[in-house]
Parts: sequence; structure tokens; C-alpha cells
Amino acid sequence: MPKIASVYQLRVSLIESEPEIWRRVLVPADIKLPGFHLVLQAAMGWRNCHLHMFRDAGHAYSPIPEDLFLDEKSVRLCDLLQEPGQTLEYEYDMGDSWLHIVEVEQILEAKTGKTYPLCIDGVNDCPPEDCGGMPGYEHLLDVLSRPKHPEHRDLKRWMDDYELEPFDLTAINRRLSVLAPKTLKKKISVKTSTTRKKTTRRGVWVLDPRKAGKRAR
Repeated sequence: MPKIASVYQLRVSLIESEPEIWRRVLVPADIKLPGFHLVLQAAMGWRNCHLHMFRDAGHAYSPIPEDLFLDEKSVRLCDLLQEPGQTLEYEYDMGDSWLHIVEVEQILEAKTGKTYPLCIDGVNDCPPEDCGGMPGYEHLLDVLSRPKHPEHRDLKRWMDDYELEPFDLTAINRRLSVLAPKTLKKKISVKTSTTRKKTTRRGVWVLDPRKAGKRAR
């Protein structure tokens, strides 16, 4: 299992998006799933308005545990993903069913002075919420490209009211930087050659869902 001070480089892609919508993020290996959910929301551009779940090869994890779902609260990302190439499925909004694949690209050592989580790359805008999932999004794009379509006026007005945010790496990291300090649970200590033989590796954040804003319903 990765060391506590490890950082995962992850590629998060929205399944069936064409052109592909994806993000590359750095997160602490021991981040818990409720906190990781908040990171994914901020990185992808979702608004945290719906329920979610994670799935690995054998189990599903949810904030509302039931017969088919395990409680995600105490599960760390490194409990589910331990080496490059392994994947985890993340589903957001059980109605629209936005499916994401989270893949471990690299396992890195946390760097002093770096802040995590961090988004380092990505492509394309996130779809609007409540548009009907990928089929509905494709229909929306088709209608908006055809001014004479009978639904064009209504859907264009709806999109104007929605205020869709374009992909902006700076804006994403601004959201992540605001999120992390509010949910700071601990800093990671590492051995050094100083007199006290302990220092703090600053900027490595573990998100505490108890202190995060809970808007999901």
C-alpha cells in the first residue's frame, strides 16, 4: 500500500463524452471518499446537487449505505487503488447518471510547499446539470446548433440562465484551494534531520467531510 505521504496522479474522464471531457488531478493517497467526491465535483465543474457513488471491482460505496452499498465515510482512496493502471468508477446524479472513470497514472511523493488537491490538466467543459445525461446533452448540443429547431429558443434560454462555466484550469484550482483549507483534517509529518526530528509537510491536505458544505440531496 502507498505511503501516507504519497500523492496520486489521477486521470478522470467522463464516459461516452465526445470529444472527451477529462481532468488530471493530484490528490493525497489517503483522502477519504467523501472528500474525494468534493474534489471531483470541483475539478469537473459539477455543482454537488445530487447523490453519488463509487464502484470498484467488488463493491459500491455511497454516502447513504443500504443493502447494496457500503458506507463510504471511512474508506480511503488508497484502500481501493494501490498501483498505476487501477481504476475506480464514480457516478454522479443517479437520474442523469454521469459516469466517470478514475485511473491511477502515477504514484508520486508529496512535495514540500505544494498544495493538494491540485488540477494540472484537462480538456473541455463539463455538461450542464439536469440535462438528461449524455443522451440529453447530445440532444442539447444538436438543438443549439440548429436555430430553426422547434426547441432551439427554449433550450437556448435555459442555457443562458444556467451560466455554463468553460474549462478554466485557474478557476478549477481556485475552487480546490478554497475547498481544502475549510476541510483540513491533518498535516502529514515526516522524519527530518532537524533537532526535533519532525517537521510538517505543509500543503498536503486530507479533506474532512464533516466540515465540508453538504449540499447533496
